[in-house]
Amino acid sequence: MGFEIETCEARVRLNASGSIRPRTHMVLTVLCNDRQWLADVGFGGDGLVEPIAVDSTCVEQAGVVYRVMPEQSLRVLQRQVRGGWEDLYAVLPDSVFAIDFECGNWYTSTHPTSPFVQTLTAQRIVGDSRHVLRNLTYSVQRGQEVMTREITRGELIPLLRDTFDLDVPDGAQFHALDASTRK
Repeated sequence: MGFEIETCEARVRLNASGSIRPRTHMVLTVLCNDRQWLADVGFGGDGLVEPIAVDSTCVEQAGVVYRVMPEQSLRVLQRQVRGGWEDLYAVLPDSVFAIDFECGNWYTSTHPTSPFVQTLTAQRIVGDSRHVLRNLTYSVQRGQEVMTREITRGELIPLLRDTFDLDVPDGAQFHALDASTRK
């Protein structure tokens, strides 16, 4: 097809408060017609909707402006917020192997300090709307407008089914949600 695809690892910087996080995020770089692109379908509600050129060009997607900036040997995906720029993640230049992702996936799904262990999380982009669930806080973002509300446990499974299109069985247990209410 004429594409050269490279699998890469990234360190998430969003909400990292300056700390260095492990290499747990997978992205693709794609070379097409002598232009390099960043493709990422797994970052969730804060992430890209479609590939973005790796050339510092600002691009708007679903009401959010993104760019990829060089930083030494890294490529950093940023989004525009309140007139400034916020780092989402830094793509590393190293070679990556399947075992690297296996370790990263194990870490994010089992380590007690992982946000995916501590917080019930669901995200979905539909058209120009970004739906985000964090524990019992549900948000819908359309461009710069954000509507946020607290939901009840009784609303949780219907919301996951209807809004996030997830097949959640009746009586499903959410360990992260239970852990967050004990804090």
